[in-house]
Amino acid sequence: METKEKTTVQWVQDLIAIHITRKEAAHRLAVIAGKDSAPGAAMVKAGHQSQQFLPALLDELSSYGDAVAAEADRDNEYILLWNNSLASLDQWVAADAENLFKQMEDQLQKIYQHLLEMSADLPPSFNELLNLQWQQLKAGR
Repeated sequence: METKEKTTVQWVQDLIAIHITRKEAAHRLAVIAGKDSAPGAAMVKAGHQSQQFLPALLDELSSYGDAVAAEADRDNEYILLWNNSLASLDQWVAADAENLFKQMEDQLQKIYQHLLEMSADLPPSFNELLNLQWQQLKAGR
C-alpha cells in the first residue's frame, strides 16, 4: 500500500473518487458480462453499493469545512486498474470483465483494510464510517 502520508481529508476524497469509479466500472463491466448473469448481477450490486456509500463519504468530507481543496489521488491502484482497461474495453468478453471486476474488488478491500489498520490515527467519525462500509463490503461479496 502507499507509503506517502495522507490526511484524513485526502483519504475521504480518495474513497469518494474510488466509489465514483466503482459505480462507472460496475455498470460498464456488467453490460459486458451480461446483467442477467451471476457475475453481472454482482457488478450491478457493487455499483448500487457504491452509490449508497457516497452520501456518507460526502457528509464526512463536509465535516472538515467548505474550504477543503480537491486532492483526490487519481493514480491509486484501484483507479489505475480501471483507467488502464479503458482502451481495450470494447473488445472484451464476459471473462475479461469478470477478471477485472475481481481485481478491482480485491484492491478495494486492500484499501479498506489498510485504512482500518490505521484506525488509531483516524478521527472517530471516519473510523466508524470505515467499519460500517467494510462490513457492508464483506457482506456483499
